Amino acid sequence: MKHLLSHACIAAVAALALAGCSDTSTTTGPGTTTADTLKFSQGDKFTYNYYPRDMSNQNQTTSKQVKVWTVLSAGQTIGGRSGVSVIGEDTYQTDGTTPTGEHDTLYFQASADGKLYQYNLMRSVVKRIQGAGAFLDSVPAAWIEISETKTKTATTWSSTGGAPLRDTVTAPVVGQVRITLSMDATHAGTQSVTVPKATYTDAVHTDQKVVIDVKSSLLNATDSLMLHYDVAAKDGIIRQMFDSKSVNLTGSPIDVPGFDMQLVSVTRK
Repeated sequence: MKHLLSHACIAAVAALALAGCSDTSTTTGPGTTTADTLKFSQGDKFTYNYYPRDMSNQNQTTSKQVKVWTVLSAGQTIGGRSGVSVIGEDTYQTDGTTPTGEHDTLYFQASADGKLYQYNLMRSVVKRIQGAGAFLDSVPAAWIEISETKTKTATTWSSTGGAPLRDTVTAPVVGQVRITLSMDATHAGTQSVTVPKATYTDAVHTDQKVVIDVKSSLLNATDSLMLHYDVAAKDGIIRQMFDSKSVNLTGSPIDVPGFDMQLVSVTRK
């Protein structure tokens, strides 16, 4: 029963994203060279050290990989937004030259007001939950506000651009399941950050909390996952972390692995 309940609730979470995750923000505009605003240009390249984290949130240095982001195009219109930069992500082994074969495509919009958005981020979060991979094709893309480079003081915002997403879905064995899924930002403002490339005294730090609430006749559970972003207008995302955590949304714990990604170098075209 617990095994079936686990898979049913994971399916329900993915189904919620399909039913309710939509772009409600109206902020648009291309990246510019205005102070404190990111700018991506075709051919720009960003190299990161990527460390998987164990369940104590310690970096696994012996499992280090290298991620390279290359801006494939800029000024695109995607998902109802203009000024979108399309970035190819390639993964290499520890030496930084031997490809692992992993490739992903990322989409960012840096608007003139300093807000930075990422497309497909909710899907990336769901993907890290064991057993949810089969539902990824059903999770629609949505714009998520991950940072505000012009906001130097503490503030908060709804990263999905509105109220939490709620839906009731039917799952095997469990029956009717009501899911609430939200992503909210706690922005610390300016905070000095040191990564392999440099120490950035003008970076801004933002914590993103994804809260998942599951209610059914058999189970009432709430848990959360955390992402963290350090962003500098000059070089973009300089550090990105995802906390490892064992979540209990199905009656039994599921380990969700995290990572720590730190900027090593930037090549501008």
